Amino acid sequence: MGAREKQAMRGQEADGFAFAGGMEAVASATQTTEKNQPTILLVEDETGLRLMMHKLIQTFGYRVIPVANGSEALDIWQAHGAEIDLLLTDMCPGSNWRKS
Repeated sequence: MGAREKQAMRGQEADGFAFAGGMEAVASATQTTEKNQPTILLVEDETGLRLMMHKLIQTFGYRVIPVANGSEALDIWQAHGAEIDLLLTDMCPGSNWRKS
């Protein structure tokens, strides 16, 4: 595991990206990008893939809220759903998306 992934797992910031997930990710996405940019809620349980996708998507001008699991995603969706334009996820183990 690389240094960036270790930082991510500890919930620290590297290269201006918030990796803590949850509400910290919402705050970071809001503070670091313009409000008029489309917002993507990125749900990916694999840290390295989440980091890569986050950086790649941002290069296209999107605000990205990265989270590690479906539970965090549902919390953010319920609190900020009107601000989110797209949900991008794979099959997250233990998530039951039909409940919400």
